[in-house]
Amino acid sequence: MKLTLTYAHHPHSKTLAHHLLSQGHEVQLLTPPALMPEVPFWAAHMPVIPCDFASSVLLKKHLHSQDVVLNLHGAPSADEDPVRDSLSVFHAALQNDVRVVHFSTHQVYGTPLYVPIDEHHPLMGGDLLTQASIATDMLANSFSQSFALPIVILRLFPVLSDRQLWGLLDYLCTHLDTRDPTTENLYLDFLREHDLLHCMNLLLERHDYEGQVLNVASGRLLSTRLLQKIAQPYAEQLLTWSQSEITVSGLPVDYAQLLRSWKGRQGNSDPIHQWLGWDAQHTTPEALKIALRLQSLH
Repeated sequence: MKLTLTYAHHPHSKTLAHHLLSQGHEVQLLTPPALMPEVPFWAAHMPVIPCDFASSVLLKKHLHSQDVVLNLHGAPSADEDPVRDSLSVFHAALQNDVRVVHFSTHQVYGTPLYVPIDEHHPLMGGDLLTQASIATDMLANSFSQSFALPIVILRLFPVLSDRQLWGLLDYLCTHLDTRDPTTENLYLDFLREHDLLHCMNLLLERHDYEGQVLNVASGRLLSTRLLQKIAQPYAEQLLTWSQSEITVSGLPVDYAQLLRSWKGRQGNSDPIHQWLGWDAQHTTPEALKIALRLQSLH
């Protein structure tokens, strides 16, 4: 499959590129000349094409014969003009009949009015970058409804790499005081990179993009005590691996046991669960803070 990435400075762009290349896809990167990536990885693995996103003619040319464009401009970033760039991408994709996966962020929901957050929650971003993300999402929705552009909007919740997760587990093993009653009801929600990449595989296999808005979250709201209990036997290994520069594919934690101990909150009504067979839990750190604060008042 021929795929195009549009923004190398997205926090997960390199991970996505690595994965797509390993799956045998042909990948090219389009980038504004002022935002050429400095990391040698890009030029070594794929065509890196400087492109003026203000020129719809150039974008139309570069997206010719492509299957899917992964528009990473929608996440909060220091992009020159993410709204203009996304608008150009949507125009060019429409002219070339190219499917679009538009990346957004859970931050567009702001401090939640209710939990768990679903895709119908009002968009209330409080800073300029988040408001730009909201604007690109609205453009994507408009192109889908007005021109039947085949597009999916992904709103990513916090993502942890395996190394970051190892560091977290190591921290819980060494610093969480099990005698402290205030830690008893602390919970974490995280999305592993592995799960995000699996979600991308499912998306690329489908062709019925109809403007779906999908919150991509872990579906795993886990107590810190449970995480500590599961990880404790691996404490020494976790400390070593969390500090290692070597990428290790496996995590020495029994996730089957962990999930059997987890009381889930997601339901079959979640759009992403219905559409991709993916379990989604809609919550944010802000939502957890509110829930814990309310709990402490009772």
